[in-house]
Amino acid sequence: MKNTSALIYEKNLIGNILKSLDTGISRLHMEEVSFETFLTQEEKKLVKKHLREGSTVLLYRKHDRIFLECDKGRYVVRKLMTGHVDSNGSPVIFDLSRESGGSRRLMDLIPSFIELFNRNSRCVYIVDEIDRSLHTMLTKELIVTFLNSCSRRTRNQLILTTHDVMLMDRRILRSDEIHVLERDWSGLTSVESLGEFGDIDKIVDLRKSYLRGHFGGLPTILPDLSS
Repeated sequence: MKNTSALIYEKNLIGNILKSLDTGISRLHMEEVSFETFLTQEEKKLVKKHLREGSTVLLYRKHDRIFLECDKGRYVVRKLMTGHVDSNGSPVIFDLSRESGGSRRLMDLIPSFIELFNRNSRCVYIVDEIDRSLHTMLTKELIVTFLNSCSRRTRNQLILTTHDVMLMDRRILRSDEIHVLERDWSGLTSVESLGEFGDIDKIVDLRKSYLRGHFGGLPTILPDLSS
C-alpha cells in the first residue's frame, strides 16, 4: 500500500494512453466495493492505521488495484476495472485478472511516465526490468516520449534496467547512457558504460557487438548436464 498523487486518478488520461498503445482497453472504470467484505482483516487493519482523512492510497493485491479514500470518517474502496468494446460495439467491463500481464504492467508504469513527461516536476524513477511483459515497440515508445519531453531545464531522470537488446540503439540513447553489468566468478557485479570503450565510435551495430561478447555482460550457459 502506498500514497498516490492526484495524477494517478486521472483515469481518463491513462485510459486514452492505454488505448493509443493498442492494448484493446478503451477506458478505465472504478467500481465501488464493500470495505467490510472486499478487504481482508489484515488489509482493514492497515487501512485504519495509516489512512488519514482526505487522503488516498493505492493497494496492490495480486491482479487487483484498489483505491482507498477516507471521506468524513467513511472508508471508500474502489476497484480498478477496464472497459472494452465487444464485436457489436457495446461496452463491456473486465476485471484486471482478465487482462494480460503487459496491460497490467502498462497501467502500473504510465502514472510514473506521466509525471516524467511533466517538465515542471523534479523526480527520479528507477524501473527494474522495464521490458517485462512489454513488446519492444511499447518500451521504446515510453522511453522516446520521455526523452522528447526533456529540455535543458528538465530535472527529471529515468534509470532503468532491461534485458531487451533492441533498446541498445544509439538513435534512442547515447553510448555513455548505456551501461553493461558483468558478474564475475565470485558473484560480484561491475557496471561499465559503453562510452568507456575506446573503439565505441567505430562500432556500427551495438547490439551485434554486445551479442558477440565485445562488451561483456553475457550469461555463461553451462553445458547440458543431462547429456
